Amino acid sequence: GPPKTPCHAEDCFMTWFHDMLSPDQDYQVTWYASWSPCADCADLVAGFLATHTKVSLTVFAARLYYHRDPEHRRGLRRMSQEGAQVHIMSLREFEYCWEKFVDNQGKPFQPWDGLNENHQLLDTQLQEILG
Repeated sequence: GPPKTPCHAEDCFMTWFHDMLSPDQDYQVTWYASWSPCADCADLVAGFLATHTKVSLTVFAARLYYHRDPEHRRGLRRMSQEGAQVHIMSLREFEYCWEKFVDNQGKPFQPWDGLNENHQLLDTQLQEILG
């Protein structure tokens, strides 16, 4: 159910997920997000992964959240160092999300002009951040 106080999606998910974890089970989680996590959420995720070693996380973000801000860059690096696989969404991930999560009423995904170029630019920026 919805939290009693507003929170970012990462915080809400971590709270919900933590409550259902079984210590004897391995988990593989894939997130699809409009934005990469903010610095605070990236720290929360990194801390979660550091203490829950049976959780494997892959993040596909459509955009980088204030990627020039040193704190946001540090947060993404920390997530990666704790084992999160962080990627920029490509056409393949957009199509997957369109098919699985959007009430598309049978319409095919229509990529916008420059989607592939945008992916390449953001992926290059992300790789520089993760270094």
